[in-house]
Amino acid sequence: MLVMSADIEMVVTDLDGTLLNNQKQVSQRDWQSLEHLGKLGIQRVIATGRSYLSLKRVLPTHFPIDYLVFSSGVGIMDWSTKAVLKSFQLQPPDVKFIAQELVRRDLNFMIQDPSPHNHQFAYYQNPNPGADFTHRIRLYREHTRPWTPDQYHAASQFVIISDEGPQLYRELRQTFDQYNVVRTTSPLNHRSLWVEIYPPEVSKSLGTGEICQIAGCNPANVLAVGNDYNDLDLLNWAPHAAVVQNAPAELRTQFHTVASHNASGFSQALEHYVF
Repeated sequence: MLVMSADIEMVVTDLDGTLLNNQKQVSQRDWQSLEHLGKLGIQRVIATGRSYLSLKRVLPTHFPIDYLVFSSGVGIMDWSTKAVLKSFQLQPPDVKFIAQELVRRDLNFMIQDPSPHNHQFAYYQNPNPGADFTHRIRLYREHTRPWTPDQYHAASQFVIISDEGPQLYRELRQTFDQYNVVRTTSPLNHRSLWVEIYPPEVSKSLGTGEICQIAGCNPANVLAVGNDYNDLDLLNWAPHAAVVQNAPAELRTQFHTVASHNASGFSQALEHYVF
């Protein structure tokens, strides 16, 4: 049964692999769909793992949304004013505890600075860091620095990059069960495992819930669209959820599936649930 537009008050979408196609562009159809949502008075939210600086590389300032959840909930932004409404961080004792355990395991990791500077990071690498890890350092070379064990400052998150399988994610989730540990697929080579460690109050779903309170939306009337494991908490939280065809098979069996990100799957989800 289709949900009528009067029922949906907010649409939340992931960015990379969901709204952005392989050319890192938003299709004309999806852009127009977002504009149409605005005309209907439906709140439009992007919930992305990207930092705000990274997002500005792919979206113009006049992009038709209302709110932004960046860095998977590290920060919440009013898009029209670009004001950061809320931000969260790991405190120095948390950073010390996590870093020491990751060093003990000899894992390659990055410690992102607090928002709004969380595009900057310190990194620790073992003798075999892997191509994806070194690629990210080159990509952000103007914003990186080597990490040394006496640098236990506040941070927004940790990023562990590994060629190991999902077992590493399960082990880290168990070790750091007091934090939010998120699995995602590398946005760079689309193969490597990334494990991100956040403060416990940080997630895409918690960020979206905050926006529901700010915008006066009923959480029961939220539609979420995503494509990867780091969208799972949001997809499970939202009463209405869809994934694009390029999502892992595991996700496609759990949620309504629409066309791929290269075929305006976002708009297809809106046609199913909203328009």
